[in-house]
Amino acid sequence: MARTPVQSIATMKHAIFFVLSVAIPAALSSCGSVSKMKEEKERLRPVLSSISPTQIKQGWTGTLRVTGSRFDSNTYVFIDHGAKIPSRRVLSDTLIEVQLGPDITGSPRDRTVEVRNGEGEFSDELRLVVTPDPSYVPPPPTAKPGKSKKKSTTRFVQ
Repeated sequence: MARTPVQSIATMKHAIFFVLSVAIPAALSSCGSVSKMKEEKERLRPVLSSISPTQIKQGWTGTLRVTGSRFDSNTYVFIDHGAKIPSRRVLSDTLIEVQLGPDITGSPRDRTVEVRNGEGEFSDELRLVVTPDPSYVPPPPTAKPGKSKKKSTTRFVQ
């Protein structure tokens, strides 16, 4: 049996009444659990307090000390929102040392430093300033095995 326009409007009114009187209040009452989840996430989030040094010269190779709290053995340091520094030592729950080289410090610009713990939570970020060094000479690009474009020009004379 087909519904008349009046029956369809009545059905829509009931649906709207249900959403406004039941569904929305139920969703709002669950916000307490959402705020608890946010609190728990914040409690797990690592804190990045400082880095040392904060300013380096282009091409610098050395140890960057990262201090903060809530570090664990699975905490990694990230540069520029994604470049994970694999060479690291977690010395305590407040100190990590990472080795940086020209792959990170080769171009003069501001870099962001952040940490991510084993729970997948990121810290706030700090700034590492890489200043120009006119005497810096970048290393030559390394050829990948099997990708040599240069053809042998050796000729054998008889």
